[in-house]
Amino acid sequence: MKKTEKRIRADLLPGILTMILLPLVAKGQKTEVDLGKYSWFPDGSFQYDFFMYWKSIVFLILVAAMLLVLIDRSLLRGIRIKNWKYFIPLYVYAGFTILSTILSADKALSLKGMWQQYESVWVLLGYLVTVFYCVQVTESEEDVKKILWALAAGTVAPVVIGLTQMAGKDFFYTSAGKGILSAGLDSAAKDAMSYLYSGSGNSTVYMASYTPNYAGVYLVMALPVVVILTITAAGKAGRIFGGSLSIILCICLYGTGSRTGLAVGCILAILAVYFRQSQSGRQRGTQTGTGSKNGKKRWAYTGIAVLLFVVLFVGYDLAGSHRLINGIRESLHKNTYDMQEIQPGENGITVKYKGNTLELMPETTEIGQMLNAVSNKKDKLTAIWDTDSQCFRFRDTVYEDLAFDTYSQDQISYIMVSQGDITWNFFKEPGGEKYFYLNQYGKSDEIRNAAAVLKGYERAFSGRGYIWGRTIPLIAKHLLWGSGPDTFAAEFPQTDYVMKANTSLSMYQQLPTRAHDMYLQSALQTGVISTICLIIFWLRYVISFVKRFRKSTRDKVSFWELGIFLSVTGFLLMGIMNDSNLAAAPVFWCLLGTGIAMETFHGRAL
Repeated sequence: MKKTEKRIRADLLPGILTMILLPLVAKGQKTEVDLGKYSWFPDGSFQYDFFMYWKSIVFLILVAAMLLVLIDRSLLRGIRIKNWKYFIPLYVYAGFTILSTILSADKALSLKGMWQQYESVWVLLGYLVTVFYCVQVTESEEDVKKILWALAAGTVAPVVIGLTQMAGKDFFYTSAGKGILSAGLDSAAKDAMSYLYSGSGNSTVYMASYTPNYAGVYLVMALPVVVILTITAAGKAGRIFGGSLSIILCICLYGTGSRTGLAVGCILAILAVYFRQSQSGRQRGTQTGTGSKNGKKRWAYTGIAVLLFVVLFVGYDLAGSHRLINGIRESLHKNTYDMQEIQPGENGITVKYKGNTLELMPETTEIGQMLNAVSNKKDKLTAIWDTDSQCFRFRDTVYEDLAFDTYSQDQISYIMVSQGDITWNFFKEPGGEKYFYLNQYGKSDEIRNAAAVLKGYERAFSGRGYIWGRTIPLIAKHLLWGSGPDTFAAEFPQTDYVMKANTSLSMYQQLPTRAHDMYLQSALQTGVISTICLIIFWLRYVISFVKRFRKSTRDKVSFWELGIFLSVTGFLLMGIMNDSNLAAAPVFWCLLGTGIAMETFHGRAL
C-alpha cells in the first residue's frame, strides 16, 4: 500500500508542478523574431520577452514529464488507459491542429510561437496531453486534494507580487525583480521593461501573467477552488490560510481592473449558491417530504445572491466614476467616423472625410510649396498656410479640422495629413509610380480598409468590437484547417490603419496579436471544426457534472467537484473576452482533467 502511495505521488508530480510553478515563471529572454519581413512590424531579428517564452519552455518540459509518466504506466506497469473514447473530440482537434501547422500561413510562427504569445503547435498539443494525463493519474480523493492544494499554494507568490503592484511598488521594478527578469541579458533588456504596467505609474495588477487580463483569467479560475478548500479544510490553520488567501485573491482581482473578471466572479458566486442550495434542498426534501418549500428557499437564496451582485455592480461603477455604465453605453452605441478612407495616388493622396472626397496635389511654385485640392471631383481648393499652427489648412470648409503639410527633401516629395493626435505621412521617390504611406516604424506601407462586420461598433468592449469585426471575415477564409497556430498577427489586417485610428489612438499605435476571444482565435488558427470539437469536449464535462451533481451527496468530494466545475466554467466564460494563454490555460487543463477523473469515483462511469 505504501508503495502504491509513493507511486501515485510520483505520477502526480508533473501536474502538481504545473499548478505551483507555471503561474510564477518570469524570466527575460532575447528571442529571435522573424516578423521584420512584414511591413507592419519593426525591423530587427530580436525582441525581448519577459513572461511567455519561459512559461512555454517550462510547460513543455512538464508535458514531456507527463508523457514519460503515461508511457511508464502503460508500457512498464501495465496500467490500463482509462476512458480513451472520451477524448475522441480532442483526437480530431489534434489532427486539425497538425494539419493547420502543415498548411500554415506562417510555419515559423506555428512551430516556434508568436512573440509574447508562444502558443505554438507543441503547446496546443501539450494542453491535450495535460488533460489526458490528469484523467489517467488522478485515482483517488487524496490525489484530488493534492492537486487542488497545489493550485492554492501556487497562487501565494503571484498574489503577493500582485499586492506590490496594486500598492504602486511593483516587485518587478525593484532591483531584485529587475535582476530576475534581466538575468543573463544585455543592458538594453532593462529599457525594454518600460511596457510593464506598474512601472509607468499605473497600479494595475498583472502579477507574473504579462497582462492584467491574463491575471484576471487566472484569478477567476483559482478563486472558487481556494474558497471550496477553505470550506472543507479539516483544521483551523487550513481555514485561516484559505480564508486569508481568498480575500487576497478578491483584492487582486479587483486590482486587475478586469470588468469581465469581476462580472464572471459574481456569476460563479450565484451558480455556487444555486447548486449548493439545490443539493441541500433536495436532500432535506427527500428526508422530510418538503420539496416544494425547499425549492422556494433555494430560489430565495439565489435571489439574494443576484441582489448582492447588483449591489456590487453599482458600487464598483460608482467607485470607478461610472466606468462600467459608460463602457456598456459605449458598447451599445453605433459610431460614425469622420475619417473614412485615405488612398495614395500618382500625383497626391485622396482623403474621404465626412462623406466628402478630397484629392490633394502638392505643387512647387516660385514662391514655394503649395497644396492644391479638388473636393468631390468638382470644387478646386487652395490650402492657406497657417502661421500660428505652421501647417496648411482649408478654412471655412468641411475640412477645416484637418491640418496639412507638404515639402520636398532630397528630391523625395512628402505629404502629411493630421487629424487630432494622428499624423498620416506619405512620400513619393523620384520616378516613383505613386505615393506610399510611411508607418510608425518608418517603413513603406499601404493603407487598406479591411473587410469587416460589426461596423460602427469598433469601440465596443474596449476596442474588442474592432478586432472581432475584422477577425470574423478571416474565419470564412480559413474555414476548415485555419491559418495555423499562433498566426493571428500575420493574418489580421494590420494595414487597416484608418479604422485602427478611428477605434482609438492606442489601437492605432499597438499591434493586434490576438483575437481577445478564445473561440474566435481558435476558429481562425486551427479551423472551425477543431473549435467545435473543443466545445463538444467542454460541454460534455459541464453537462455530465450538472447531471451528476443532482444525485451527489453533500460531502467533501462533492464540494471539490463544485469548485473544479466553477473554475472550469469561469475560464470558459472569460474566454469570451480573452484568449487562451500560458499564464492560465495549463492550470485550466489540469483542473478539467481532474474534474473528469472524478466522474469515475464511487462507481460512476463516464
